[in-house]
Amino acid sequence: MTPKKRSLSHLLLVIAAVTLTVLAPRPAQAAGTLISAPARVDMVHDAARDILYITSGSSVLRYQLSTNTFLTPYTLSGNLLGLDLAPDGNTLIVADSTHSSTQLWVHVINLQTGVATKAYFPLDFGEGGTWTVAFGNDGAALISSRYEGSGWTPLRRYHPGTGATTVIGSEVRQDTMLTASADGSVIGFAESNSSDGPWGRYRVSDGNLVERSGYTDGTSWFNYEIGVNKDGSQFAIPTYGGTFIYDAAYQKIKTIGVYAGGQPIGVVYHPTQNIVYFPWVGTREIRAFDTSTWEQLATYDFEYTFQNNGNDAFNDGRMKISRDGTLLFATVGGGVRYYRLPKPGGPSITSFTPASGRTGTTVIIYGTNFTSATNVRFNGTPASFTIDSATRITATVPAGAGSGPIQVTNPIDSINSTTNFIVDNVDPSIAISKPAADATLYNELSAINGTCRDNNGGSGIARVDLFLTRPVGTTGNVEYWNGNAWVSASSPLTTVLTPTSGGFAWKRAAGLPTGFNLATGSYSILVRAWDAAGNTNAATRDFNVIADVSPPTVIITGPRNGGSITSLSAIRGTAADGTDPNSTSGVDRVKVLLYRANPFNETYEYWTGSSWGGRTWLATTLTEAATGWAWKRDTDLPTGGQLPPGTYYLKAQAFDLARNASQITFSSFQVTSTTAPSASTTAAHFSGYQRKTYNLAALVRSTAFSSTERFQPIK
Repeated sequence: MTPKKRSLSHLLLVIAAVTLTVLAPRPAQAAGTLISAPARVDMVHDAARDILYITSGSSVLRYQLSTNTFLTPYTLSGNLLGLDLAPDGNTLIVADSTHSSTQLWVHVINLQTGVATKAYFPLDFGEGGTWTVAFGNDGAALISSRYEGSGWTPLRRYHPGTGATTVIGSEVRQDTMLTASADGSVIGFAESNSSDGPWGRYRVSDGNLVERSGYTDGTSWFNYEIGVNKDGSQFAIPTYGGTFIYDAAYQKIKTIGVYAGGQPIGVVYHPTQNIVYFPWVGTREIRAFDTSTWEQLATYDFEYTFQNNGNDAFNDGRMKISRDGTLLFATVGGGVRYYRLPKPGGPSITSFTPASGRTGTTVIIYGTNFTSATNVRFNGTPASFTIDSATRITATVPAGAGSGPIQVTNPIDSINSTTNFIVDNVDPSIAISKPAADATLYNELSAINGTCRDNNGGSGIARVDLFLTRPVGTTGNVEYWNGNAWVSASSPLTTVLTPTSGGFAWKRAAGLPTGFNLATGSYSILVRAWDAAGNTNAATRDFNVIADVSPPTVIITGPRNGGSITSLSAIRGTAADGTDPNSTSGVDRVKVLLYRANPFNETYEYWTGSSWGGRTWLATTLTEAATGWAWKRDTDLPTGGQLPPGTYYLKAQAFDLARNASQITFSSFQVTSTTAPSASTTAAHFSGYQRKTYNLAALVRSTAFSSTERFQPIK
């Protein structure tokens, strides 16, 4: 498509005075560096007045940084968007997306008088209101505008001092972003809503315009925004494919970030140094890079997770910087957050180690311009320190300091670290859950575990060390388990930490002694929790082990093996587990199996506690006696029709506390009827079979019935 050209003859400029509505000052809902402005769009800093101007609805909010309070806003009209401050600091131009049927406009505020006027422009075909503004060093501003749908709009140059207005070059896409270099010599533009990613630059000194478009010269992505370095010799354009860096010859020299992943969504260059700042998707970070080496220099936590905004720059992650480079601003959820950056020649802090410590901890601080440092403070408390080099200071955490930023001061400036140093003088707490205190274990130490936690606001649990010991004879010495063997030297075992709602659970399950390494005797546990600040606390526990590898024995005493009964009131027996206390754990339980033969399919039926069925072991009651244990089962046994005459069988098996199992003991007994048989007898009713009556004289040829004669399956 060929962009249409514009004639200058039909442009009309009308300046109309607008009286400001004055509202009462209100305090900021701020917590240090967050400026509460939920409807914020854009912002610009006024160094002379120490004010940040923020567009919000139909007002320009005025926030004074030195007092962290809002001043009376400029109440205008319409829907305010981008804004910029003139080079002399006395004029503010504000874009407005509203328009009439014939005109669109920007608001021009005289900051010396507080009077606002509108600068009007004829409405182009399909054009909406104005979008954003960028001043050059000649005192004139470029102004982009919107389109009612999707299309091209004029790029206007307007001088608030003379009122002169011109259209620059051919038209640009709607919602084109504008950014001036810090020296005002170049204004970069990134066109929106075009997949080839057109962009370019306007040179202020002679009005030269360079336009880069198409899939070869453009970014080949929908552009978010544009950043221009201090003298207009480098450009950064964030897109969904990453941020593309171009040099003064408009050649791509670097890509920052990756497609659809970690990438910038905004950009601003430092006004005097070779540094660029990017809000990073998926993090709370604004990352600073050297624009020559592309080394990452610093990370600033803006306490808000940045996300992709689509192709809209006036969203989260819109960035500005003060003209002296000391204040970094970014839009975040709920408002604008800012950080104070070091002045040229002032100190900077890039990192420190460790991240936490108690009073007296040595802390290494890394940064720049430390040679003439005069003070180091931990959250405001002066600290003793040594200047190791221009980039390193060794300091000691002072008494009385609380958690907060580290500050370094030199004759030019003071700078705070972007992350807090955690001062933690409170020991963590720790407890042992398993084994229980004075527990006796048999043959196995499956795990040692417990809980620990640090104090609220503390440095956090760093690790838990475990020491497992046992005495060496009667010498008074101990030996240590090192994960593989018992050794004489102290040897801590590591543990696994798992976060919980109240702290951490710690555990050691692997590499504990087994077999001959877990002999009968006494053992001791000491666990020590450490937090990141070096505070520590310990807990101890003793337990005993009995190594029992000998199985118990079991005997069935009733019903007597080979005996006869008419009813079954109880099954009884005895069990034993040896007499040596160093190798005996004791009988833990005895189980019995009561069953009988099913003569029709050569299988067995088992008593389940309520009926005859599948194989079921029955529990017994265990009573310790003088020479062992007595056991019995005297409940839920078969009675009446459930116990017809015949042969029955018993099996019993005992288990000790070490989980050794005895051999299975077997016995059998007979159940006989208490009444004499008659000429006709009813066959026993086994489960699943139908009872029938036979005449014994007619059927008997021998002393036994055949199975097929005695029972028939139920059909």
